[in-house]
Amino acid sequence: MRTTVIIGALATALVLSGCSGYRGTWPELGPTLADAGMVRSDTELTAISDMPSITPNAETAGTLQAVDSRLAQLTVDYAELEGRLTRQMRSVTAALGKVGERSGSGWSLAQLELSRLSQVEGEVRSVRGDVANIAADLASFSARGLKVDQPVARTGSLINQIDTLLAKAAASRTDARERLAS
Repeated sequence: MRTTVIIGALATALVLSGCSGYRGTWPELGPTLADAGMVRSDTELTAISDMPSITPNAETAGTLQAVDSRLAQLTVDYAELEGRLTRQMRSVTAALGKVGERSGSGWSLAQLELSRLSQVEGEVRSVRGDVANIAADLASFSARGLKVDQPVARTGSLINQIDTLLAKAAASRTDARERLAS
């Protein structure tokens, strides 16, 4: 019975491996972009680039103010999360100092603090995603001819700050996991 199951699993794996292409990619079974009309010819792209640009109006200017307001709120959210993440990194370091033996309560506390660190890190990543969406909106406004230099600079600065903090958290998490593993 056991031999039959093993042979069946191997046969299934062999058959399925034949379905994958070069470097393990699977064939595209749905309609391709060309079939769906998503790929444009050079003539169509030239015609699109010859279209007149959209001039800014009160509606897009109001939307720009809403985006700027959202960026301000995300900056406040990030400042709060930065404090929480920094405190959590300190908590992880303190818990690591209490680790004496692998099965002891110090090891469990360190694992708990690492979980909390990952949770706050996820919240920071969520804010990072929202800020990236704002950057995309600002690029759209810039393409429409709106002046977005200041919001773009603030957005870039915030993204840089978030990325720096996330790199520190990742280094802290990696260090903690290595210390717990040894």
